[in-house]
Amino acid sequence: MDKKNCHAFKGLKKIHELLDFEVLMSRPGISEPDSRFIWASTFMAPESAVFIDGQMFLNLFLPEGSENDPEKKIFLNRVGAKLQDGLWQVRRRMDQLKGQYGGPMQTAMSMFKTAIVDQMYIRKGRNYGRLLINHSELEFYSRVLLRVQKERPDFRIEYYRPFDGRGSAFLIPGMEEELVFVTMEFNKNTPPDLTVSGEDEFFFTLANFVEGGVKAVALSKYSKVPEILAPVEVSRPTEKVFAFKSNNQFILSLVRALAKQYVVILGYYGTINQENATLTVAMPREQIQIFMRTLADVANEAHECNPIITEVVSLKDFQD
Repeated sequence: MDKKNCHAFKGLKKIHELLDFEVLMSRPGISEPDSRFIWASTFMAPESAVFIDGQMFLNLFLPEGSENDPEKKIFLNRVGAKLQDGLWQVRRRMDQLKGQYGGPMQTAMSMFKTAIVDQMYIRKGRNYGRLLINHSELEFYSRVLLRVQKERPDFRIEYYRPFDGRGSAFLIPGMEEELVFVTMEFNKNTPPDLTVSGEDEFFFTLANFVEGGVKAVALSKYSKVPEILAPVEVSRPTEKVFAFKSNNQFILSLVRALAKQYVVILGYYGTINQENATLTVAMPREQIQIFMRTLADVANEAHECNPIITEVVSLKDFQD
C-alpha cells in the first residue's frame, strides 16, 4: 500500500504531533454489584468506553472463539456476555457496577482540554486506561495526578512519558492485527472562511465524549476552527493547537448512534483542507458490519453532510 496516499496512515502520524504525551493509569478491577466476582481476574480483555451527557458506558469485548478457553467461558457465562458480529461483548453503564471507576476518567476528560482515552483493558483483575494529551497541559496534569494518588491509594501510574511515534494510537491490546480504519468524506464543500491555502490542513481528533458537543482537539496553522465543525467553547492551548467541542450534526449524530448500539469504536480523527473534509474511524474488524449499518441510518437522516466512504484499510496494511 502507498502510505503517502493513505488517509488512515497519515492521520496516525499526525496524532503524535498533536497528542505528544501518553499516560497509562490503573485501578483495581471491576466487579458485579451483587457479588465479589471480579471481571477478567485471570486473563486480559480489551474494553472501550464512551461518555455521553454525564454517563459512562463500558463495553468489554473478546473475539469469537474465546468461549473455548475454560476460564474465559466461565467469565462470559457469569456476566451474561452476548455474541454480536464476531465479538463477545459485556455492556454496562458504570452505575451498574460496583466501585467508582467511571468518575475519575470522566473528570479527567472534562478537566483536561486536550485529553482523549485511546486504550482501555482489564488484565488479571486490574483496570487500565491510557490517556493521550498535549504537552501544554503537563504541569496541570502532574498536579492533578499527585492529588489523585494521595486521595486514592489504589490508583497507580504505570507510565508517564512522551508519545513519540514508536507505537500507534488506538491499538487493541492482544488484537493489533484486527484494527481497521474506515475513512469517509463528510462534505465536499469546504467552508470558504479558511485562511490557509496550499497543502496546509486542519487536523483534528475526536474523543468518545459528548457534553455540550463532541470533544475535539486539533492541530493547524489556521487562524480559527472551520465552521463545518460547528465549534463551541474554543480555546488555544498553544499557537497551533485548538481545543473545542463540535456540534456538527453529522458527527454528533454518528457518535451518539454508535454509542447507543454499543459499537466498539477506538478513535476518530480527520482533516479539513481546501478540497474536502474527511473523518476516519478506528474499530475492530468484526465491528465493520454494524458500523456500516449505523452509518447508513445516520446518513438517511436530514443532515447537510452526506458521508461518502473513500477508504477501508487495516493496520497491518501499512505496517513496515
